[in-house]
Amino acid sequence: MQHLEHPGVAIKEMARVLRPGGRMYVFDLVHGATDLATERPDVWNAIWKHGFGSVRQPQAALFLKEWMSAAGLSVELVVSARMIENFAIARTLYRFDDGAASAVRAGALTPAQADAFFAEQQRRSDDGFFQQTAVSVQAIGTKPNVGE
Repeated sequence: MQHLEHPGVAIKEMARVLRPGGRMYVFDLVHGATDLATERPDVWNAIWKHGFGSVRQPQAALFLKEWMSAAGLSVELVVSARMIENFAIARTLYRFDDGAASAVRAGALTPAQADAFFAEQQRRSDDGFFQQTAVSVQAIGTKPNVGE
């Protein structure tokens, strides 16, 4: 949903074609709840803002229940939080390099700042101290049976 211009409309359409009694599952990240341990929070914020955090709907996960309810579904939510402790995985999954390159192109960071951030995170990882939070929402919507 985070990548769509009108996620609520998409959910309504999915609910429309769902059979009575059918279930819809939607998963999305809570972008504002993602953070990591760093001595350079200003650099991290620029990387995040210009990278993975620049999706169309960064708060989509927080609206899943509302959009699914508006589409006539009964909704159950599962909120998950996890700690990512592997820098290489986080770097790839959250596209840190893309965010850093975009921040440098936008003038929000210098290449030296980005390099220092990556060196810090690699050191933290090598020492066993890389820590990044990831919070997500899983929403399960059920379409009422006919007559319910």
